[in-house]
Amino acid sequence: MRAIEADRRAYRIMRSAFSEGCKQVYLAYSLVRLFEGDAAIKLLEVGVKVLKLRECDHAIAGCKYPEFIEAVDESKRRGETVFNPILTSLYIEDLLEALNKMEGLLWQFINLQAKLKALEAELHRTQIKINTLQYTVLPALTEEVKRIGEILGDRERHEHFLIKKSITSRPYFQR
Repeated sequence: MRAIEADRRAYRIMRSAFSEGCKQVYLAYSLVRLFEGDAAIKLLEVGVKVLKLRECDHAIAGCKYPEFIEAVDESKRRGETVFNPILTSLYIEDLLEALNKMEGLLWQFINLQAKLKALEAELHRTQIKINTLQYTVLPALTEEVKRIGEILGDRERHEHFLIKKSITSRPYFQR
């Protein structure tokens, strides 16, 4: 429970930082589209290679959750930029800088969100099991204990009655 609460606090902080970073990327992207056009955005795609991920599974208290990690070393993944910094506008540089800043935060955000979703799903399943036990199984068992207690009490009274009857029905000389 403590791990989930700590992760929720970290997620709230990271979500606000992620939202702020997305605003910066959106602003830089809008400026590039406005002043440089679609051609500049298309040229940015040329230098980017396909990102390959690998998934590592972790577990906390029996709950498995995934963590996504880049499969290729970052230095190998980065291609040379198509734009010469001297010849390009500041808007494109701002966009590339904002995207680079957001990349690390993006992976932390994705991994933390995946972890929280897995932990919350497991917590929900556990809560369903607890509710089932508390409101269905436990009352049924309590009723069963009452019923068994009543049966045992009836048997004890019946045996006590039989013992008394056998003692009182004997002839006087056998006592």
